[in-house]
Formats: sequence, structure tokens, C-alpha cells
Amino acid sequence: MRADQHDGAPNIDGEAVAGAAQLLSATASCSLPLGGRMVARAVGRRALRLVLAAAVGLMLMLPGSLAASTIDFEHPAAGTALTNQYADSGGPAQFDPRITSMQITQGTQIPYLPSRSDSPVPYSQIEQAAQPGTQQAAAHFEAGRWTVVRVYADLRFGPPEGVPVPAVLFGFKIVGPGHRVPLPGNPILPTYSPPRLTPGPDQASTDEEGSDTAAYEFTVPSSWTHGRIELSARLLPAQSIPVATEGASRAAAPGQGGLPVDVPCTTQECDLNDTMGITDIPFADVGSVRIRPLALTVTGDSTFPAPNTAFGWARNLTPVHLLIEPYDTTIDVSDLAGKPRKDALNTMNDRVGTYVCDHGGLPDALIIGVSRNILQGMGNVVATWCWGFPISGTYRYAVVDASFPAYSVPHELHHLLGRGHASAACGGADNDTFLNLGLAINNHESWPLDDVGFIQSVGLAPESSGPLATSPYHVIFGMPPSPARSGCEGKSGKPCPTMATTDWFDFMSYCGSTSFGTAPLISNVWISTHNWNAAIDDGASLASANTSRVVVPRVRAPGRSTSSLYVTGSVGGDGAVTITSVHPVTARLQTPPGRSDYALSGLGSTGTTHATLRMFESFAHVDGPALEHRLEGVVPAAGVAEVEIVKGATVLARRRQSPHAPTVRLGARPTFGIKNAVVRWSAHDADNDHVEAKISYSGDDGRTWKLVWVGPNRGRVRLPAQYLFSARRARIRVEVNDGFRTAIAVSRRFRSPGEAPLVSIALPARRFHEANDAPLLLSGQAFDDRSRQLTGRRLRWMLGRRLLGTGAQITVTGLPAGRDRIDLLARDRGGRVGRASAVVRLGASRPLFLKLRTPRSVRRGARSLRITVSSSASAILIVQAPGLRPQRFSVDRRARGLRPRIRAGRKAVRLRLVLAAGGKRNAQALVVGRRR
Repeated sequence: MRADQHDGAPNIDGEAVAGAAQLLSATASCSLPLGGRMVARAVGRRALRLVLAAAVGLMLMLPGSLAASTIDFEHPAAGTALTNQYADSGGPAQFDPRITSMQITQGTQIPYLPSRSDSPVPYSQIEQAAQPGTQQAAAHFEAGRWTVVRVYADLRFGPPEGVPVPAVLFGFKIVGPGHRVPLPGNPILPTYSPPRLTPGPDQASTDEEGSDTAAYEFTVPSSWTHGRIELSARLLPAQSIPVATEGASRAAAPGQGGLPVDVPCTTQECDLNDTMGITDIPFADVGSVRIRPLALTVTGDSTFPAPNTAFGWARNLTPVHLLIEPYDTTIDVSDLAGKPRKDALNTMNDRVGTYVCDHGGLPDALIIGVSRNILQGMGNVVATWCWGFPISGTYRYAVVDASFPAYSVPHELHHLLGRGHASAACGGADNDTFLNLGLAINNHESWPLDDVGFIQSVGLAPESSGPLATSPYHVIFGMPPSPARSGCEGKSGKPCPTMATTDWFDFMSYCGSTSFGTAPLISNVWISTHNWNAAIDDGASLASANTSRVVVPRVRAPGRSTSSLYVTGSVGGDGAVTITSVHPVTARLQTPPGRSDYALSGLGSTGTTHATLRMFESFAHVDGPALEHRLEGVVPAAGVAEVEIVKGATVLARRRQSPHAPTVRLGARPTFGIKNAVVRWSAHDADNDHVEAKISYSGDDGRTWKLVWVGPNRGRVRLPAQYLFSARRARIRVEVNDGFRTAIAVSRRFRSPGEAPLVSIALPARRFHEANDAPLLLSGQAFDDRSRQLTGRRLRWMLGRRLLGTGAQITVTGLPAGRDRIDLLARDRGGRVGRASAVVRLGASRPLFLKLRTPRSVRRGARSLRITVSSSASAILIVQAPGLRPQRFSVDRRARGLRPRIRAGRKAVRLRLVLAAGGKRNAQALVVGRRR
């Protein structure tokens, strides 16, 4: 039998399979007609995979019409070594593509590229490549996470112009020593392929490692990333697209028509360097951490980011699965716009802390207040003591600036996860002593070898700002596009580099520049493998533990709860104390942890002291100009008209109630619109004090309440309808506070319609593009209006009316080329449906034969021929036999047995097979012998 190649079709024997999907017998022997001669070859299992597929007689056609004439070329016998790039005479020019290295990453990896070897490289070898005395480390992997394999390749010899060479990736699950099983969906096609492979060295270079376009990039199906696996890449030179090159034209032998075509080398050496694998790759089930964000908004800001947007880059940079809930409460901070950012941050801390304690510390989630623009990149982590409402304990929360999605947001999040600063440089060691007392985290760690926080890693971002012809991913490596932070003189640690830096900074370093933090891909911050692995190692315990509570034990105070006043204050750098808020609470009297010298006194209208209790003293980790020093305390409210913060016998701050208490009256029940609800109230204060309002919602007729809005007394507020979840016995409560006393009004009972689920898509990223035969990872999440996560069949991925799959994360292949809109639909228990959409651009890929099997010969009287075909994409297979009309069959990735018609006779059967999909073709001519 002879296999002919047209339009770059593969050279595949009747019993062979293009690629490495088939595991053949350990030793095999076959006889193949080769240019009119019989050549017997005995090869091992590894060599046989492609030798049978490529080392046969070829009939090559130039791209274009199938009517073009063909030429026979004879390849060297297996095992023959080629010492020059082009034959002097008698044959075509040849090329030998080879894999030079592989790299697997989930966003960050050690800058080490293992050399290709005939056996798979153990991942432990990559782990051992870390340089001693540095922060280098091979990355650990989270199960189920977005994973990319980069395969580096070039030509060992071939035309300088280069050759387009397709590639595939196989996955195997390791189930025991020496025992592996193929993973579903084998093989997968690349998300991105280099346009051409050109001659190069036998080892991938750092320039290639830092290039977006120098490597094949495979997006690994999420179902593969569990347990221990092996990944094996293979080039398919037999299916390369023939290209016209100057060298090939010179090498074309006389009498062969002078066709300018290069053909692949098929020696055993050439075959072996087409493959490379990495084995024993471990994936760990890390668990998830729930984030409950609070919206710290300015009135009229219609572009305030959704939670999925605010935490999008934090998700990319955190190896723990983040469950990002919808905003739970809106805190209006319009009054803080234009104030010094430290004062604004102090007030935000106070308002978020009040929310935390009002909700009992919320032990099942990390509380993060999300602001934008006001803080100019500043953020902090705070420890607060909640005074027995309902259970006392020390809790920590964060306030971040969403204008810096790759810096402020992940920086404070990782502080909450227990990570300190990456080096002492540029003030990273400031306030070390204080932070260890209140937050149970280290403020900084040493960072050898550079001591400024370089990532010492190579990163990969899941989106790119480049044109559609380039990779959809962006490599983070080498010199960053923006300079380091300046103005660090006088701070702890060494100054950051003042000239152009040679590496990106870990976002936990103070050397990252906030000037470019709003655009992550042109900033200078990423995550190091050191901090990545630390988060992975701690992730399982963090996911299962009370992540918002500090290690100080929670206690239930003795006695009965009583009406009390909760007072917060701050201590300035000069020691001056300011009372920031006074709120009524119901709490048990108790002594907080620590050894604070500050105390809170409650005084009557005549100045008589009713009670004095020690305050809780904490230190907020402020990523900005200074450390925040906070005070919190509770005193019984009965008869108290004034509160004082004292230190020893010295009164440091006091606040006295005004003569008149505020009043408040609720208007009609909330009015509901599309995705929002409007609440109206009327409040009055005879003393013209600054009045703050709080709105709470109850879905059980007032038995429990949920805070949904805090802000200035405006008399009217528009709330997301999701805040007022579906309930038949709903009520609204409005509280107004004049800085000391509070008035309350509760609405009549009403029915709240609630809102459809809030749906978000994490992957694919915006502007995502890839080949349509590559795996497409779809990941999203949805919550109903009570912030309960929706999973399983309640989540449906749709392409038009076509169901792609169900669940929070799926992988699909074979979508139609073009601009496709993919919808994620979520249905809650009430039947309401929420929707989110993502647009992907899928380029039409040239279909490849993944399997092509025919008999060695057929009987002279046979009128049909059985062939088995599978294609890399849904395609039409056109079978042309002499004397018969073209026959068409639909084929895809599933192997399909076909029986095209043929004519009876003595002559060999000649078939022309053409795969056609998306306007691209891959044609192959087959010759099958006759027997009696």
C-alpha cells in the first residue's frame, strides 16, 4: 500500500494512526511497498507509532486543485542518518522538526525548561532545578484549575523560511507504578500554534520562554487536572502544510517537475525527537475560600465594578478557588471623596467593622470592602473585636481599591490568607512589631537573592492585549513594562531599584508601582511561585477553617446581653485620639483580649461616671503612608449621655449627646423596578447634627435582619433588587444616628419579588481567541438572591440553542469557527433564570486526520473498501474513486467506520480522501493493493 499526500495531508499506512493514540505491540514487523520495492522493518513500540505513519512512499501535491499532477518521492530507510540539510540530488529537500522543551503552568512557574529526552521527564526533576539561596520553586498545582502546557520546538534542519507543523497533546492518568490510562478527549489540539518552525538550537532559549508566540500552547481540559498525570506532546510533521521554499526548489531532482516542496525526515532519530513528555505531575484538591464583598460606592457611580470584575485578577493570582459572592451591602462613601486618603480609609474601616460585628463576625467568609478611586491604591487589613453580638471574637477584614485589580486587591486578600510582604524593601518591614500582635500575620519575610521582591518566576496571564493572530495568553517574564516605585527613602529595608528593573515584582512587595496598577498587563507586579506555593500549601486548612477569624479564641461572655453603646476611635501618629462613631448595640459586658492602656467611660448627664471598661486595641495593616491604630469598646447605655476615651487619668477624647434625638419616618413600601428597588424615608434632627442612615431588610417578618445600605441621610436610595431577596413577609428597617443617639422606623409587611440569580463568567477572558479545534475552558459561578451558590444542573452553558454542558466548569471542543456568544444560564429554586455571556473568537483550523485505517489489500471482486477515520474537527470527508462519483461522509473526533464504493478489477485501488472544514482542506491519496 502507498499513502499519497495532497494539500499537506498526512502520510499514514493502512494500519497506522496519525499521532500516538494507539499503543501497539512491543515489537512489530511489516512489509511496505516503497517505490516498487519491499522494505522490511522491525521497530520498537515508540518508533513504530510514526514510522508506519510516515515512512512510506509519498505522492505530494501542491496546495490547490486536486487535479494537479502528483510526484513520487522516496524517503530514507528507517535508521538512516542525514548529515546535511538538503539532498544533493535525487530527492526533495527535507526538514526535521523537534521538540526542545515543555512547560506546564497555572499562572506562574520556575524559569527552567527541561531538555527533551526519549523518556518522560519526572516533575520532581523540575522541582529540583530551583537554585539554592533564592525564592525559586517549581509551582504546585490546584486540581480543576485553568492549566496551560507550553511546548517549544524548532527545526533540527530544514528551510530557513520555516515550515508549519501541527502538534497534539496526550494525557494519561497515573493509576499505579508503571500503569497509566488515557484521559478522555485524547489527543487535544493547541490553543495557539507558532506560524512556522525555523531552524534553531537543541534547547529552548530564555527569549522563547518570554515570548507570547514562540511555543505551542495547549489548554488542558479541567477533567485532566486531578491526581497524578502524564502529559506527552507530539509533532505531526507528516501532516505539515507543504510550502514553497528556495532550498526545496534547488533540491528538486530533474524529471520530477521541479516542484518546490519540502518533505519531513522519517528516520528513527527524526521520529523520536517529535515527542516529549512530563510525568508524575501532581494536582492537589485545595478547596475554596468564600469572599463576601461590600460595595463602598460613591453616589452616581454607574461604572462601579461587579464583584467578578473587582476580583478577576485576584482570582488569576490566587491558587485557592475563590467563591466570590454578590455584593452583600452597599456602604455609601460619597462623603469621603476629596478627603485625605488615610482619613477616608479610617472611616471605611469603621463602617465595614460595624457591618462585620452586626453580622456576628461572618465566620464562613472573608469580608472585603471594595472601593474605587478614593484610596488611590491604598488598602488595609483590620482586626476588630466583636462584643458578644452574638458571640465575642476577634475578626479580620480588608478594604481594597478596585482601581488596582492586580495590586491592591490580591495584596490585601493574601494578607488575609496569612502572607506577609515580599521583602523589607521600600517600607515592607514598617510596623512589624504591631502587626504580629493584632493580625496573626507576619508583616514581611526575607527575600533572597534580590531583597526587593522579584518574582524569580515566569508568569502566564489568561488574557492578552495583542492582535487576534497572536496567542490569547501573555507571558510575564523579564523586564516589566513599568518602573519600580520611587520615593522610598527613609523607609525600612532597601530602596527599590531606581533604574529599569530586570524582573517583575511579587504583588506582596512594596516595590510594585501603583502608577500602572490599573492595567495589569503593563504594570510590574505578578505572583511568585514562592507565594503561590505558600497559598496552595495553606489553602486546604484555610478553606475548611473560619477564614475571617484571627487565632484569638471566640468566647461567650457571662451574664445577659444588655443595651450598650459601641464606641470606636483612632489614634493618630502624634498620639491624638478621635472618637469616630457611637452606635447602640446589644452585648454582654466583658473584658477584651490584649493589654490596652486605653479605657472607655460612660458618664451621665451630670458628669457622673457610670462605668469604665478597658478597650480593645488593634493595629490595621495599612498599605500606604502609616499604620492605623484603632480602639473599640462597649459600655452600658442606661443613663449615659457622654462617653470618654481615657488613658490612666487623662481624658483623650469625648463625645456628648446633643439635646435632641433624631427622628425618622418611613414612606411607602419599597418600589421595585428592573433589577433595583427604591426605599424612601424622612429623618429630622433639631440640632442639625450630621445624621447617618442604615437600612436593614428582613424576610421573616422582623425576626432577623440583614444590613443592606449605610450612608448619609439622603431620604431616598436605590438598592439592587437582589438585596431584598424573595419573601412573602418582608420588612424594611431604617435607623438614623446623629453621632450618639439612634432613631428607628420599621415598615409594614410587604411581599418582595426578589431577583434572578447573579451570574458571572470567569473564563474565557475578554477578547479571548483560539483555534476552534482546541479545548475551550468555560468557568463561571452563580448565586441566588440569598447569596446561595447554584451548582450542577442549575447551571447550563449554551451556544444559541445548543446545550454545551452543565456545571460551574466544563471543557468543550469543536465549536463552529467565527465570533460565538456563549451564555451561562442559572436557574434558582423559584424558576427564575439569570444570564451572563462571553464572546469568543474561534479561528477556523485546518482539519487533521487523528486516525486513518485501511486494509492492506482487498479482493479483486470487492466493490467496497472499509476505512476508519477520525478528524480533529467536524468535517466532510470526500472520497473520490476512479470511475465513481465523489462520496461524502460526515466525520468528527469519534472514529467512524466507512465503506466507500470502489470498482472491481485487478489494478490497485486508488482513493483520494479530502477532509474539508471551515473553508480549509486536508487531502490524501491512498493506494490499496489487490489480492485474489
